[in-house]
Amino acid sequence: MDLDYSEKGKCRIAMPEYTKEVIASFPEVISGSASTPAADHLFQVREDGIKLPEEQAAAFHRTTAQLLFLSGRARRDIQTAVAFLTTRVKQPDEDDWGKLKRVLRYLNGTINLGLCLSVEDIGLVRWYVDASHATHDDCKGHTGAMMTLGQGATISMSRKQKANARSSTEAELIGVYDALPSILHTRYFLEALGYNVRHNIIYQDNKSSITLEKNGRTSSSKRTKHIKIRYFFIKDMIAQQEVEVHHCPTNEMWSDILTKPKQGKDFLLMRSKLLGCDVDMPGSTPSARITKSSVTRRGQPHLSPRGCVGPEVLKVHNNVRKLHVEGNVRDNEKFVVDKTVQSILSSSSSTPSSIDSIPPQIERLHRLHGASILHDASVLLRVGPSTFATSCAIFHRVYHRISLRQHDVWSIAMACLLLGGKVEEDPRPIRSIVLTFHHIYRRRRLRIHDVVGGRDAFYGAAHAEAENVMCTDEEKENLLRHVPSMSHGGAIYAEWKNAMEEKESSILRLLGFTLFWIPESHPHRFILYFVRVLEIEDPLVAQEAWNYCNDSCHLDLCVRFDPEVIASAAILMACINHNIPLPFRPRPWWEVFIGPDRGHDLSAVCNAVLAVGDVDDVDVSRSKYAFVPSLLEDGSFNDPESYLWSVLKD
Repeated sequence: MDLDYSEKGKCRIAMPEYTKEVIASFPEVISGSASTPAADHLFQVREDGIKLPEEQAAAFHRTTAQLLFLSGRARRDIQTAVAFLTTRVKQPDEDDWGKLKRVLRYLNGTINLGLCLSVEDIGLVRWYVDASHATHDDCKGHTGAMMTLGQGATISMSRKQKANARSSTEAELIGVYDALPSILHTRYFLEALGYNVRHNIIYQDNKSSITLEKNGRTSSSKRTKHIKIRYFFIKDMIAQQEVEVHHCPTNEMWSDILTKPKQGKDFLLMRSKLLGCDVDMPGSTPSARITKSSVTRRGQPHLSPRGCVGPEVLKVHNNVRKLHVEGNVRDNEKFVVDKTVQSILSSSSSTPSSIDSIPPQIERLHRLHGASILHDASVLLRVGPSTFATSCAIFHRVYHRISLRQHDVWSIAMACLLLGGKVEEDPRPIRSIVLTFHHIYRRRRLRIHDVVGGRDAFYGAAHAEAENVMCTDEEKENLLRHVPSMSHGGAIYAEWKNAMEEKESSILRLLGFTLFWIPESHPHRFILYFVRVLEIEDPLVAQEAWNYCNDSCHLDLCVRFDPEVIASAAILMACINHNIPLPFRPRPWWEVFIGPDRGHDLSAVCNAVLAVGDVDDVDVSRSKYAFVPSLLEDGSFNDPESYLWSVLKD
């Protein structure tokens, strides 16, 4: 443990070496990082979860104990996750193993983060006590509390409640009861040292529980008269002026981070209060992420430059990365987990679809069609742009393993969006995904707002039947509104849902754990760093390069080229548009980023991306607005002979 008193009035506590030892002693290699210690599903437990083998369970127990030691000292920001993991050490399952790895990845990205303590007024002790109701799988709540004398949490706790509560008010009351021994001991300890504690304040955000704590049983109603008398011990302490209870707004309840897994800005803000660090503490966003913002330019997500990584994590020539793991739990043989998420195939001519006698132009049409479906669904479901980019990468990767004659685009696209949400920790309910894709399907089958015009011969047979039923877009819109939505328990919904779940299982078997490395291969993470190295001052260049990276999601460039190549090509096209010269002496500028003899790769990427934005390209327009039937020999579940046309004709 490192104690730093170099700054007057402050004590900094850090345990970087111990953290490194914990990560190094873990049976699996921890690579990458996580933005938070736990995802939103931290407290969820599956009854059918696969239990860990005895040796692996022992490793889980040992690492959890090490993290418990760490969280009680320098890393209070992982207390909530560790508190849950300690409840699972007896019979951990594979989900718990993944949650433990998430904590280790978070620590891996914030190793130097620590606790900073300072005192503003030692006579003013402030406690923030909060509780979450029915959080655990047995419907028990979770208590979180922290004490501060100025900056940072001198004392903090995060623990599962021992009794079930019928309401959040009761859970808050139990939370204060759990924290009260520490609250009183702190006051007595400071007074024993000779300090005058003028105020010992408990802050809560539930006014009903505050009323019960101050008035006791006299304020009980039908909903609270069952609460055991021991939980009203707080009333006696208030009467004896040992503690005070004040109301605190929920958005200022800093112990909320100790009752549930927080994400995004809320996590960063509450962590800063808990650890006494800056909100934008270095390492708070260790991995490059695509920020959540609006959708711009040809229907693609706008990706903010703030997610760019620095030169310390840029790996220019890291084309193939493999993680060697010793000791298979079944046969005890050495196996290799391939972490190659770029350059799977060198040419699109060697895809399974091309081997299956599908022309490259047809394969390109179906790839554009699937990506446009994913984009429309992402907009309607309001998922993050990073989820859309990851879903597209999964989609293209799948069709580099299987043929378009084996699996239809629609069911694969649904499964990719489902998996993309899970990988990016931005999931959407299965029902919402099915209904959204069904809505997109009906609009495309009716060809509503079709802007191509005069290209009917290229659309196949699917449009003809719609044209025989109605003529104008207004009639189509009216019909669409009167076609009832799928019933949640109906046969059609079950067919779509089963198709998506079947493809999800197939994708997992095809790609395995490489899914979780796909977010690391997005080209957007390199744009700003390359621009800074090239000393390009015009901000429009970076933004336009970002837009070109967005366009690249529509094709399988992420599978055939390294992300550095795509980023370099995007910068090249943006600089050409803005007439900005780039250095070619003593050698071409791109060789610094992607190595020598890669000019042909840049040219291929540029031509492919520019073609995506070509409004005169019939395939591009068709993929965005029309319905493209599948290439399956026996037909897909939503091909032209499906249920919709019988509804239209009746």
